[in-house]
Amino acid sequence: MQRPASRLAAVLLLIGATSVSASARMAPQQAGNVPPTVPTGGSPQTQPAGAVADTVPDELRQARDLVERGGDDHARLVLAAKTLIDAGDLSTLRLVLTGRALKPLSGLLRALEKLDGASIEPLLPEILSAAGSQSVAAVRELAQTDLRYLAASRASAVETCIGWLADPALAAASRSALVDALGESRNLVAVEPLIRALEGPQAAEARVALKQLTGHDPGPHAGVPEWTAFWDESRHFKRDVLLEQALQAQELVHEQLLESMAAEVVRSRIDRMDNDIEKLITGLADDYPDVRLAAAVRLAAHENKTGAAAAVPVLLRRLGHAVLGNGGNAALEGLAIPALESVPLLVPLAAPPAAATDVVLTLETDPGVRAQFVTSVGQVGRGRDDVRTALLAELQTSPYGVVTAAAAAALCTLRDQPSVVAPLLDYLERMPGEENSVTILQAIALNKPIGVIPRLAALAVPEQLPRVRAAAVRALMASENTQLALDRLQQIFLIDTNTDVHFAMAVALGDRVRTLTADAVERTRVVALLGALLDDVAPSVRAEAASALGRTGANAAVALLEKRSAAETEASVVVAIVQALGSLKLQEAVPVIGRIVAQRRSVPLPGLETAAQSALSVLGEQRPPVQWLELAESLAGNEAHSLAAWCYAEVIRRFESRAEARDALALARAGRARELVAAAQPEEALRLLEQLAADNALYPSVVERLALQARACEALSNFGKAADFWSARLELLPEGESSRLATQRSWADALRKAGRNTEALKQLRELVAVDGANNTLLFDLAQVEEQLGQYAEAQTDLDRLLGRLAEQDAGLRVQVQASLDRVRAVLAGNLPAPAAAPAKPAETPAKPAETPAKPADSVPEKESVGPSGQTTPGR
Repeated sequence: MQRPASRLAAVLLLIGATSVSASARMAPQQAGNVPPTVPTGGSPQTQPAGAVADTVPDELRQARDLVERGGDDHARLVLAAKTLIDAGDLSTLRLVLTGRALKPLSGLLRALEKLDGASIEPLLPEILSAAGSQSVAAVRELAQTDLRYLAASRASAVETCIGWLADPALAAASRSALVDALGESRNLVAVEPLIRALEGPQAAEARVALKQLTGHDPGPHAGVPEWTAFWDESRHFKRDVLLEQALQAQELVHEQLLESMAAEVVRSRIDRMDNDIEKLITGLADDYPDVRLAAAVRLAAHENKTGAAAAVPVLLRRLGHAVLGNGGNAALEGLAIPALESVPLLVPLAAPPAAATDVVLTLETDPGVRAQFVTSVGQVGRGRDDVRTALLAELQTSPYGVVTAAAAAALCTLRDQPSVVAPLLDYLERMPGEENSVTILQAIALNKPIGVIPRLAALAVPEQLPRVRAAAVRALMASENTQLALDRLQQIFLIDTNTDVHFAMAVALGDRVRTLTADAVERTRVVALLGALLDDVAPSVRAEAASALGRTGANAAVALLEKRSAAETEASVVVAIVQALGSLKLQEAVPVIGRIVAQRRSVPLPGLETAAQSALSVLGEQRPPVQWLELAESLAGNEAHSLAAWCYAEVIRRFESRAEARDALALARAGRARELVAAAQPEEALRLLEQLAADNALYPSVVERLALQARACEALSNFGKAADFWSARLELLPEGESSRLATQRSWADALRKAGRNTEALKQLRELVAVDGANNTLLFDLAQVEEQLGQYAEAQTDLDRLLGRLAEQDAGLRVQVQASLDRVRAVLAGNLPAPAAAPAKPAETPAKPAETPAKPADSVPEKESVGPSGQTTPGR
């Protein structure tokens, strides 16, 4: 802080010369005295007194007597000394200055200080002698004062002192006196001699003298190098400039010290507040802005939101706004929110909390602290009408940008407050940056904008940045006039192809459709526009449009989503479609989910199965077990077997503790077993089927369970066990049962794959006898006959088969002809019979349920009887 008047006064005090009245300082009559030299003995030599005339005027005699005698009348001593100097009688003065009488010496030294420097300069050697050799400290100080006076007033005296200081034989006391006098000389010519004196015993005195002379202090231990460096940089400055620089440096140090002390005070006060709400509220009125700022910040972030809300009245008053009672709710007061222009300052409508009754509630003027007060009151007082009014006032009237920004940010945290929309748009016109625009428009979308569609549409034009247009679209769709908003959105959709804008459009439509009634005419328009977005080029837009369609609850959305799924290649979009189908909560969505999953089972999509399960969980909420079974059956009918198995598992998980759901649980376990087999999860299927067999479960029937176990074993390539299960099933089927033929055929196939050809041959011949027109069955019989070495029988069957195959069965004809050629070659001896294949180890027959199957011959064929009656090695 600059204080020009005080600084100038200080400089004048440092550089001003001691004034002497004109009446006390008359021009001396010099007698042509030559400055004496200083002998090595340590005190200056005095010149011998000249002879004095015998006849002396009374005035001169009286003056001499008074000086030699000394006295208490200081004014008379000054006049007597001047009289002697004017008369050229310096010898008397020298005798007194070098004498032992203390009273005359003290009086004369006091008197000389009041005379003109030029008139007493001839007495400089005697004055230095008294300053350096007197044993009485008071007398030495008087002589030193005269020495300083001469050095400060006479440049020639300074030169003389410098010359004496250079004498190495000068006594230490006299040297110290000279150093002190040069420091008071105000003559920069003494700087370099004093720097040289730093190398001697008077280094400490020289350091003090240099600081006094220049005003600078390189340090308490600075020596010749430091002072030389300083002087090399400063010798071209005059002394007043050096002193001014020194003064500025001292002021800076002083200000830094004050700032450091203030910072320590602030830290201490902030630490004492800690997180105590009462202390923080008191801190809102602290003298230091940083303390008030810290208190407001801590209140805003306080974990005790209810307790921190006690600060709202204090914050409002500090900001200069009215406080309403009943939690700041004007509706509870039966009052209307006052107009901004009529909000009074510091109106005590409600008493401050007990913790703040002793706080002096003055207006906050620091812009930064005020901005934090606005932020804090918005945090701890959110939802209060008086807080909202105060924030609007700060937004519209504050001259500080930081305060209006804080008010806008606080208002942006409000929800469902249409009154903040227009002021925020006004603020946006003043501060139209991209980030600010996006933030404000996002807040407007959450505050039910009314009557601002034209202003919002102006922010969605192509000239605006994409992020701003996207935010404007969402705010538009949140407006109260849905029909007009949809009109604007359709126009934007046609002219703006930006991905961000289309994505925002899908989000906005999905958000708005939640607020529409089931019979609202706007719902149809929303579904149609989302259907168009469902074909967007950007996957993110398609996925968001699908999600939004799921929130419409419209039957038309099912067809749109299924159509899109058939053409969709992006996994994320397919997942979003399935999730949307679940969100629709429509029964007709279930088969669509099943078809989508079934269509993708050959190339599984990551997350699809999980999404389908989640969707079905939503669809199954609050549904009874019967409807869950219907869900599973629908999925199974659409070949979504894995999903159907999960659905059956959900029935078990959700209702297994309910006694009334016993029948549904039995059906679910059976259905799950079927779908696990169909979904190629044989191991889990077998575990479940074995458990059902052990429990003598009613479902599935034993016949069906044996078929399921057989197919599960086949999926695990355990064909021997599969054959046993087929055999057991066949025994349980009554004669004439339509499925007997298919079961026997499955048994025969399993026997062949298990390497049990002898058993397979018997079953195949029985099958051919029943179904002789079956070409594939006859070919299988011929192959088994060939493998068993029954070439003649094989040739007969192959000839018969080849003769009846139609021309269109070209593929089978080729296979039959190849087998026939091979058999004929063996019979003709042109091709050796194949070596017998190693027999497969016998498989342990599976333990079928209740009705055991006939034990199968598990011994591999060793040999067979050939057509000629000879034994032939089996294959």
